[in-house]
Amino acid sequence: MINSPLIKRFLIISIYLFANGFYTFAVVPEPVRKLLEFVGIGIILLILIIHSLSGDKAGVKQNFKVEIILFLIATFFSMLMANGIHNQSFDVTFVVQRYMYFYFFYFFLHALKVNAEDMEKLIIPLGLIYVFLYFIQLLAYPAQLFDTRTAFERGTLRVLIPGMEFAVIAFMKSLQNFLNNYKIRDALLALVFFSVTAILQGTRQSLAGITLMTVAFIFFSNQVKSRALIITLAGIAGIALFLMFQDIFIQMLELTSKQTATNKPNIRIVSMIFYVTEFMTSAWAYIFGNGQDSLLSEYGIKVYFYRAYLGLHQSDIGVIGEYSKFGLFYVIAVYSIILRIIFKKIPHQLEYFRYYTIILLLFMYGGTTPFGKGEGIVFITIMLYIYDLYKHKQDGLQIIDKR
Repeated sequence: MINSPLIKRFLIISIYLFANGFYTFAVVPEPVRKLLEFVGIGIILLILIIHSLSGDKAGVKQNFKVEIILFLIATFFSMLMANGIHNQSFDVTFVVQRYMYFYFFYFFLHALKVNAEDMEKLIIPLGLIYVFLYFIQLLAYPAQLFDTRTAFERGTLRVLIPGMEFAVIAFMKSLQNFLNNYKIRDALLALVFFSVTAILQGTRQSLAGITLMTVAFIFFSNQVKSRALIITLAGIAGIALFLMFQDIFIQMLELTSKQTATNKPNIRIVSMIFYVTEFMTSAWAYIFGNGQDSLLSEYGIKVYFYRAYLGLHQSDIGVIGEYSKFGLFYVIAVYSIILRIIFKKIPHQLEYFRYYTIILLLFMYGGTTPFGKGEGIVFITIMLYIYDLYKHKQDGLQIIDKR
């Protein structure tokens, strides 16, 4: 297999770029981005085949192998359901659900055998790339640099480009680094990541979730010598951030007041009810889902009608929307991963993983989860692989201690 760390890193970054469509840059045509997704999947499968033929079976334990297989089983059965229930052809579904094939990336990483330090070194740089691209779009607006929704809402420019997952976990990692060594660099990185992911995106959910986990991380961290001092500094930083971004906070509060004053039901609640009742036209769909829709079929046109004219977006209701596509096996895999990372003993170096996963759990019903999009799946599988490496190292040290 491949021994060069540089080539391994190049392959990993390339597949990440293929999975997220090169950050949806407008200069890269959409058909090219779709083609590159299949190129990335092809590279993954090629490496896995070579690894299988090489007979090299030694490696780190795959702690999440069952969950990854469940995702792939859910993908297969949902394709059958799209054809059986909605008469969408197999080839159309095969293409439109291509992002789900990136779950093979988990086995790809185990085949490459990249070390934990090299993998972790990718987190903050990829988070900084996201921040950089956000500010580039901010300066360029109204010019549209990305083939995605970009608009001023709640006093800020919202740019929905891929990569936010790395920015959020980069925030948690920077925060953990700061609590360990109290370096100004880590504090500044944490403030930058927090500002972009929690404040400038203009969503109340992300602001509340990330803020809550920040306070919890500081309070329960074993590395904190003086919680009172850290909480005081965090409070001062919070006041400074509020003064810097007070227009955003005020518009969030005004929007909340308007929504509370109206008697209209929350559209996300309406969407959740719809996609687990009327949308499920077959009892089998509750187990295997309906499949990913495509505008090349009547099924896809019908789902587009629900989005465009009724405001019922599967992408707005998180894991419920994904359940309506991929069924029960998918949901079992998602919650198995989340609950295992939150509640099982985790290597102390990865404590920030636990808090990121709690944030993820809080966001499970608002917006597409990382488990249901290409760049998010690559991110999740990288996270799980890093967990496997540290768990292997931890188990090895425990065996030595017992001896």
